Amino acid sequence: MAKKQNTVLPDSVAIRLKREDEGFTQHSLALKSGYSLRTIGRLEQGVPTYLSTLKVIAEVLGAEVE
Repeated sequence: MAKKQNTVLPDSVAIRLKREDEGFTQHSLALKSGYSLRTIGRLEQGVPTYLSTLKVIAEVLGAEVE
């Protein structure tokens, strides 16, 4: 599968662990970030996503995108 322009592969394990450490469920993270529950689930599955989406999720989790 070709990588779409402006997309990145999220570190799915790091996202899930950080979410859990911060006390968020997938649902509560979706509500707080403004993204859908499906989007959060896809991030945690390692599905390519837009960098802008990843930055918003990281901000909500108190993390930075490297």
